Amino acid sequence: MRVAEPTVYLIRNTVNGKVYIGVSNNVEKRFLEHFSALRAGKHSNKALQADYNTHGQAAFTTGIIENLNEAGYARWVREDRERHWIKQHNATNPMYGYNIDSRQLQKAVAAEYKARNAAATLRAKFLRAADLAAADGRHFDAARYRKEAQLVQQEL
Repeated sequence: MRVAEPTVYLIRNTVNGKVYIGVSNNVEKRFLEHFSALRAGKHSNKALQADYNTHGQAAFTTGIIENLNEAGYARWVREDRERHWIKQHNATNPMYGYNIDSRQLQKAVAAEYKARNAAATLRAKFLRAADLAAADGRHFDAARYRKEAQLVQQEL
């Protein structure tokens, strides 16, 4: 196999059978990127990272599912073939795989946005209350705002 050609690949956890499926123009380089991030504890896929931390690199194998050049697929078909294989392996089901479907990703992004927005709103409210208290020569009750911030964090 040539190094730089579109390929659908998988990373399999041999302990629990879960798979991660991806597509890359340079699969060898992509494997190196995945395992480098995993070794550093910084992989973007939290479930894959957690299992790697638990079982170690020896528990993972890599493989080629489909070489898209040999199969005669046009370049723009890459993501369609990746989705096909993700579906075939049920890889978006956390029991069987590590892939995140678009709905899960949207929920995660929305939750992160909500948390950041809530924190920014609290900071702004805190600063405004402190400014108003200082302007009026009143005591500013910082403990009250800390308690409110803790309640908001618990809701998130």
